[in-house]
Amino acid sequence: MPTSITIILSPYHVGLHAHRVGAGPTHTLSQSLTSRLSSPGVPIHLTTLPPVDDQESEIRALPCAPASPRIRSLSSCRGTAMDTPDTNTNGYSDAMGLSMLAGKSWKAHMRTVPGFERPAGYGKMLYVGLRDVTEGQRRTVEEAGAKVVWGGEGVEWLAELEAGLREGNVSPSLVHLALDVLDEKVGKVNGFESPGGLSEEDLVRCMSLVPRKADVRSLTVCSFNPNMGDGDKIAGIAARAIVAFTESLIDAGTLVKKE
Repeated sequence: MPTSITIILSPYHVGLHAHRVGAGPTHTLSQSLTSRLSSPGVPIHLTTLPPVDDQESEIRALPCAPASPRIRSLSSCRGTAMDTPDTNTNGYSDAMGLSMLAGKSWKAHMRTVPGFERPAGYGKMLYVGLRDVTEGQRRTVEEAGAKVVWGGEGVEWLAELEAGLREGNVSPSLVHLALDVLDEKVGKVNGFESPGGLSEEDLVRCMSLVPRKADVRSLTVCSFNPNMGDGDKIAGIAARAIVAFTESLIDAGTLVKKE
């Protein structure tokens, strides 16, 4: 079992250091995150990805962590990431991440990624807080067979998540937390806030639940621009969620602390 945590910072957006959401990782870390995570007796290793000048060489050099067909994805976000070049209308390549993992887009390029042999199917994915999507995106998700806890008013987030974890085969999992899953009333996350999302307490409770019900391999936290006016507040919420997640990893025996 793992006995330490490695934090990998990627403080870039469109190739620029600390630009917009690229400033999010460092600002989240500023909330005493390292000391809070290491306090239960878990060593922390911190590394920052260097800037990439030769993108093509780096793409060919990077291993693909979720290459195994057994890996599942559990995503807390407001967007689907299932767009393809044929369906994308906003110009964001990062709206295509899951379609790439599922082998639905950029197929020739994905074949150049070391270890990417058999794509993960959409049926292995569970969304929480999905909303603010076009009719075409909603149809894609529904036809794909992905499990979804849709955003909206009055959602029992914890109960719905627990049901999804119980009914779906979501282990082992890569957990993806886009902080704009938070409701717009919570604060400014990145300029794309929308109603029908999670409250702070909803998020912390959900993040605490996941490691107790699934075999988690990694956590990605993203989509946070601290320069929107509520930087410290959102960073504090992110830190709370990460700490709750880590404590549950220890409680579940997935992460073993040193005595």
